[in-house]
Amino acid sequence: MTEPTQIICVGPSPSLDRTLVVDEIAFGAVNRARQVFVEPGGKAANVAKVIAALGGASVLCGPVGGGTGDEIKRLAQLAGLDCRWVESSLPTRVCTTIVGSQTEVSGSRSADGDNVQRGTVTDFNEPGAIDEASWSEFLELVAELTAPKDDHSRVLLSGSLPAVGDREAGGLMGELARSIEPSAELWVDTSWAALAEIIDGDRSVTVLKVNLSEALEYLGHDWQESVLPESECRFGADLVLPEAGVVGSHAATELAKRIDGTAVLTLGSGGAVLSYGQAWWWGKVDAPRVLNPTGSGDSFFGGLALAWENGPVEALRLALACGASNATHLPAGMIDPDSVAELTRLAVVVEGPRPEGNND
Repeated sequence: MTEPTQIICVGPSPSLDRTLVVDEIAFGAVNRARQVFVEPGGKAANVAKVIAALGGASVLCGPVGGGTGDEIKRLAQLAGLDCRWVESSLPTRVCTTIVGSQTEVSGSRSADGDNVQRGTVTDFNEPGAIDEASWSEFLELVAELTAPKDDHSRVLLSGSLPAVGDREAGGLMGELARSIEPSAELWVDTSWAALAEIIDGDRSVTVLKVNLSEALEYLGHDWQESVLPESECRFGADLVLPEAGVVGSHAATELAKRIDGTAVLTLGSGGAVLSYGQAWWWGKVDAPRVLNPTGSGDSFFGGLALAWENGPVEALRLALACGASNATHLPAGMIDPDSVAELTRLAVVVEGPRPEGNND
């Protein structure tokens, strides 16, 4: 019998997300919003919302403080999320997304042949900060939630690190990773110094999810110069992997090797690559319209974790569908289960060629 899995969404830097819809942005002038959406935000909260929308269960934990922290707790409760919070003396940050409501029709087409609409999206993300005592309490909470239980834990660690005094993000990420029970699966979606700490650290990682720019920033110029991908990668007569996908397949394979686990690279409109061992898959699905792609990577991450037991192909299909469904909504971390089901059906996932001489 398969051991049940408890999904724990760890968000070290939550936010109160405000999405403002305007006709257009005019700097140096008064801009009046036509619509305003306020949601519990940060990457981990978006992941938890997507899991809940698909009928899954998770526990969301993070540090919150001040009036914004109180509002996050209230909105998370209204959303039906199971949350464990640590109180901070510092107020939780606010992140604002401004969406231009006058969308432009791009030249690309979705899987069903419709033109893809894309709006203008501008993000303003405040830095997060918590006090030292709250950080220590947060580490204790994570250790408590991931302690061995009857069910197996899958820990989804998402987002940036808050400022804790003048300490460096890499060191904070190291502390957080070490607070997680070693027997738990550790899934990570982060960037920059925190990403380097995860890849180079001693804590084993089951799944690492990054976007292409984050992967290339970590791997560095020398690695990129040493990997000169072929101009194209062809699957049959009609399907050709875009250049970003070719580069992404090399980067995903390299990261999977470095963590001895699974690496997933999201490529924006170019889809995503999943790699472990010598095997890799590329997948893509187009949303019928793109109103706000903010949170699509988080939605992808939630779908991937929820479908992981179904194997890499089906997990990648659902992840792609969740990311695309999120992009059709104005607030981040929002999906429609019916559209996810249809987009999952339309998603294209193909296995890439393995290195010559390796047929394992």
